[in-house]
Amino acid sequence: MRRRSRAGSVKSRRRKSASRKRASGTKAPRPRSSAVASPHSEAARLASELSAMGGILRLISASPDNLGAVLQSVAEQAAQICQAQYVDIFILEHDNLRNLAWFGEIHRTLAFPLDRSSVSGRSVCDMRPVSVDDMQNAGDEFARGREVARKGGQRSIVGVPLIREGRALGTIVVSRTEIRPFERKHIDLLTNFAAQAVIAIENTRLLNELRQSLQQQTATADVLKVISRSTFDLQVVLDTLVESSARLCDADSAAIHRPRFLPLRRKLWLFA
Repeated sequence: MRRRSRAGSVKSRRRKSASRKRASGTKAPRPRSSAVASPHSEAARLASELSAMGGILRLISASPDNLGAVLQSVAEQAAQICQAQYVDIFILEHDNLRNLAWFGEIHRTLAFPLDRSSVSGRSVCDMRPVSVDDMQNAGDEFARGREVARKGGQRSIVGVPLIREGRALGTIVVSRTEIRPFERKHIDLLTNFAAQAVIAIENTRLLNELRQSLQQQTATADVLKVISRSTFDLQVVLDTLVESSARLCDADSAAIHRPRFLPLRRKLWLFA
């Protein structure tokens, strides 16, 4: 009969003891590859976002009067970074939302009345981001948006308003064709894009006001020159006024009418 050595039995007990410790809840060390990859992916995401915003700002600087091109760039960048299929940028005009730029091929209504029955309208009315996880199954408070989503195939939707000095100018609406709610980082990014869109809108407004002011000053100067040169020729002055008015108002025709007044008869009343 063979006996096992004490050394062998000691090693056996050590192995059993180690196996019991691991089974009792001691976790084996995990590979650190995922922990290392996460910071790199986050850095890449931030670099992509900064590059996109830098490109938009450069476009605003290079084309301050081309609002359509700037908003189109915002829509394309928002779709790419937010991994969305559709993006629409609406501007508020006379209680209507008008679509100025978009990304993704889908049937669109280019203008509709402002109300709270859609993500776009509600984000403008409330002046805050509005997100719906599944627009096709949204409640009656989103009746218009639910109908549009069922026709177009949108599911998860978020709208971020364009705010300037406490007033909503429009909204950016981003849609996905799957139920995948937007994260906080996407809403923050769209808020930055909205701020850039507001800069472009404000630049365009200021340039238009400057052009109108210069045109009015030029027209006034032209009329004053004609008056100084043609003091006794009323027809020339009136023709210049008509031409300047048509040009400033972008009208096809203009005219000046002069009513004929009957001479007033003066009566002398004598009182005793």
